[in-house]
Amino acid sequence: MSLHKKIWLTLALLLFSFSTGGLAESQSPLKTLDTGQFITKKWKVIDGFRSAKFGMSEKQVMRAIAKDFKVPKNKIERLVTPLYKTTVLIIHLPKLMEIGGPADIVYVLGYKSKKLVQVNVDWGKGVSDNFTAEKIITLLSYLRTHFMKNRYKEGIVLNAKASDTRTIVFRGQDLKDRMILLYLDYPKPKELEDKKETGSDLKLILSYFQSVENPDHFK
Repeated sequence: MSLHKKIWLTLALLLFSFSTGGLAESQSPLKTLDTGQFITKKWKVIDGFRSAKFGMSEKQVMRAIAKDFKVPKNKIERLVTPLYKTTVLIIHLPKLMEIGGPADIVYVLGYKSKKLVQVNVDWGKGVSDNFTAEKIITLLSYLRTHFMKNRYKEGIVLNAKASDTRTIVFRGQDLKDRMILLYLDYPKPKELEDKKETGSDLKLILSYFQSVENPDHFK
C-alpha cells in the first residue's frame, strides 16, 4: 500500500470512528469512580477567541491581538470582503499552539455593526506547505477532545461527512446559540492518486460564530 493511501485510510478511520452513542453520552451526567455521584459538564460559553470578544470594535480587537500574540498593528492585514462587505483582520502566526504548526487567524467585523462577529483559525492549505496528515490527525483529535469536555445544546454534530471533500469534525452551540464549528477540507480520494504530498492539500478550519441565524453581512 502506498504512503498516501495509508494516510488517507488513517484519516478516514479517525474521522468516522465515533458513533452517535458517544455523542449522546457526552451530553449526559457523568458518574465519578470514587464517590459514585453524578456530575454535569459545565456549559460552554462561546464569547469569542481568547481576549477578542464578540461585540468588540476594531480598535478593541487590535488591542486584543497585541495582548494575545504580541503582533504589532503594521503586521495585521486588513481588508473588506467584496461579497459580504465585512471587514477582516488577519494575522499569520508561525505557531499558535504546541501542536499544529503555522496558523492564520481571521477576525471578522460585521457589515452593519462594525463589531466582532466571527473568528476563524486556519491550518494547512494556504497557510503552510509543511502541513502533514500526521499533524492534522493530532490537531483535530486534540481540538475535538477539548471541545467535548463541555456541555452544549442538543443537536451537536460529531464527525459528519458534509460532502465528498468536507467533514464536520465538531459543531456545537451554547445557550445563547453562539457556535463553534471545526471542519476538515480535503481532496477527493481519486485526486490523491497523482499526488505525492497529501498533507499539503488538507485544510482544518475552526470558527467561532456570534450568530449563525442572523449573520451581520451585506445581503
